[in-house]
Amino acid sequence: MVWRYRWVAIGRGAEMRIAAGILTIIGGLIGGIFFTEIFHELGVYGALIYMPMLLAVIGGVMALRRAHWGWALAGAICSLTFPFTGIPAVILLVKSKGDFFPRETAILGDERRECLTYYEEEKKLRLLYERVEKLFDKRLGIYEDAYFKARRARREFWPYMDKIIEVGECVAEAATEIVKRKKEMRPAPSAASAMSSAWLAAYLDYEALRNSGIVASSNPIEFSIRQKRAKELFLNHKKSMHKAWKEEREFRKRLNLSSREYQSVVDYAEIAVEADEWLRKLEAECP
Repeated sequence: MVWRYRWVAIGRGAEMRIAAGILTIIGGLIGGIFFTEIFHELGVYGALIYMPMLLAVIGGVMALRRAHWGWALAGAICSLTFPFTGIPAVILLVKSKGDFFPRETAILGDERRECLTYYEEEKKLRLLYERVEKLFDKRLGIYEDAYFKARRARREFWPYMDKIIEVGECVAEAATEIVKRKKEMRPAPSAASAMSSAWLAAYLDYEALRNSGIVASSNPIEFSIRQKRAKELFLNHKKSMHKAWKEEREFRKRLNLSSREYQSVVDYAEIAVEADEWLRKLEAECP
C-alpha cells in the first residue's frame, strides 16, 4: 500500500511537469505572436521582441525533458504573456519542482558505518594531496622568486631553474604515489562509489598535470607547446576537482554527519597523515 501511494505521488509530479511544459510552449507562442503584432502595429521591430516567445519555447522543452529547472522556470514566466496558460504553467512547474531534483535516500545502519569507515580513508588521502600541493607551492615559490630576481639583475639564473625542475619532478612522483594509494584502497561501498570514482578521476588528472614537465625544456617552441598542454591539463584537473567536491558533498548529505562525527573523521585523517613516513621523507628530500 505504501509503495502504491509512493508511485502515485511520483507520477503526479511528472504529470504536472509535463503539463507545465506544454502550457509554457502554448502560452509562449500565443502570447509571443500577440505581442509581436502589437509591437509591429506600433512600428517597433527587432530581434528582442521575439525573446519572450523563444525563451518560453526553450523553457517548455526543458520542462518536458526534465533537463534544467532554471530554464524551465524562466520559460514559464515568459509564457505569462498569455496568462490563461502562463499562470497554470508557473503554478504546476513550481509544484513539480521536486521532479527535477530526485532525492537520494539516506544511508543508514550497517551501510552507514561501512561508508563512514571508508570516508575516513578517503579523507586521509585528500589531506595527503593537500599537503603535497602546499609543499609544491612553498618550494616552487622560493625558487621562482630567486629565478626572477636573478634575471632582473642579469645574474646567473640557471641554478634556480634546475631547482624548479627538481621540485617539479619530486611533486610528479608524489602525484603518482597518490594515484597508486587511491587504486590500492579497498573497494568503495555502493553508496560511496560515485564519490570514489570522482576523486580517482581528480587524482589521475592531477598526476597528468604534475607529469607534464613544462619547465623541463630550454627550447622556446617546445616550452610554448608544453605550456599550452599544461593549461589544458590544469583546466581538466580543476573541473574534475569541482566534480569530486560536489559528489563528496552529496555523499555527506546522505550520511547526515553531525559536526562531531565530521570533526572526528578529520582528526583521524590528520593524525594518520602526520604519521605518514612517506610524506615525511618527501618533505625532507624535496629541494
